[in-house]
Amino acid sequence: MQKTEVTLICDLTGEPADETVRFGVDGASYEIDVTAVKAKELREALAPYIAAGRRVSNGTVRAARSSTSTTGSRAEAKRARAWAQAQGLPVGDRGRIPAEIVARYRAEVGV
Repeated sequence: MQKTEVTLICDLTGEPADETVRFGVDGASYEIDVTAVKAKELREALAPYIAAGRRVSNGTVRAARSSTSTTGSRAEAKRARAWAQAQGLPVGDRGRIPAEIVARYRAEVGV
């Protein structure tokens, strides 16, 4: 029996990383291993651009993914939906929450 462990190291600080964040700019895709703090900073920095931009689904740039769904969990999706509705953002009572709304929610509440 073998056991393989993968340890993520933050590409910015060299300390243990919590996640890999994927993003795209100018048609190129990138990924970076970062701590939770650096991931939050990156999402906060990108949130206004994501909110103002148009989403394209031609496959050249993929949304960041983790081991969970875009909103992370059903509980987070419920909180994000309630937040978006309280902000007057266009989100339905059911179904998928647009990634730009999730990004704004995470930036606002510090997830």
